[in-house]
Amino acid sequence: MSTNNPSDPLGLGALGRTGEKIVDFGIEGAKEFLKLTCKPLLEEFGLMISTPIRYHRLDSTIKMLEKAKGKMQIDPSTQQLVIDTRVAFQIAENASQVSNDTLLEMWAGLFASSCDRYEEDENIFFIDILKSLTSSQVKLLTYLCENTDKTININSIDASRLDGVVTAVEKKIDYAEVCAIMESNSRLKVDTELDTLENMGLIMKPRNNSQNVPISQLLRMTMSGYPAIRISLKALRLYIKCQGSKQTPFEYFIIDVNDYYHNIIKEYIDVEPSKTLDYIKDVAYRGSQYKGDIAHHSDEDFGSILSITNESWYNLPTTVLNERLRQWIIYRYVAWVGNRFRVTAGEENWSFNYKDGLINRD
Repeated sequence: MSTNNPSDPLGLGALGRTGEKIVDFGIEGAKEFLKLTCKPLLEEFGLMISTPIRYHRLDSTIKMLEKAKGKMQIDPSTQQLVIDTRVAFQIAENASQVSNDTLLEMWAGLFASSCDRYEEDENIFFIDILKSLTSSQVKLLTYLCENTDKTININSIDASRLDGVVTAVEKKIDYAEVCAIMESNSRLKVDTELDTLENMGLIMKPRNNSQNVPISQLLRMTMSGYPAIRISLKALRLYIKCQGSKQTPFEYFIIDVNDYYHNIIKEYIDVEPSKTLDYIKDVAYRGSQYKGDIAHHSDEDFGSILSITNESWYNLPTTVLNERLRQWIIYRYVAWVGNRFRVTAGEENWSFNYKDGLINRD
């Protein structure tokens, strides 16, 4: 049966227009719903199940919905959910055209994260991104999202939580590893897919790299230092959405963020892993009060130098000075807890590290 609609030759518009009904049923028994309830409707709009290519598309849609059911974070049997019709249609249409399980998992997650108590069409942006990706690109993005350390602005933890943002640390990875993750031996294919990801704003070069070359070429250049890739906030959001989650990057990766900072300080500071961020937030706040009292600079002969600029500090007891220096370091840059410094105060100078404090100061 013909649809008489040249823009929808396979009749998939019917599936999109019934997106809300799919969710109202709670995606419970999605396969049965599509095979039994949607079959006559799709036939009416021209989707002939007996036609192999059309059956293949319906089968992919059923598989996607079955996977989406397993990714739901809200129980549809207890709460009525809706999905924006345009989002439902486009996800179903794109998912119906793929048979690759890696891509179907992503479409399923995006469908699940699109279901909510109220209509929300934000995921329309992520549909446009996902439909342009190959399975190899998805494998690389997934690896980077799952294996890259995440940080936040320690001096604005509350703002980071409110904004929902994290920053991915650049991941050291060489070209051979990238090829293995993408499961490809074709340099031409890998280069094209890497550079496309960069052009889409999903991956980036290391911050300190100023070479004007594509990222694929940079990863093969040994003289560029260690090869590395940064993954963007947009890529992290796509990954989270395609896991079926509605969480912000901050909410989704909060355990990773906490672990990242705990691994930095655990050798020098005794704090429970689960309380690391709260501890850092408190100490950094106190350290921020001294931002005008200490100056940092580097010297070729002496390395990192902390200059005490507030003369009223010169005669402070060592225990007090140690406490203030430690608080300032947490405020200034947490990773410095493992560094050694030369501290100067007028004509005097001492060695200092976070764990031992000032050395050779009476």
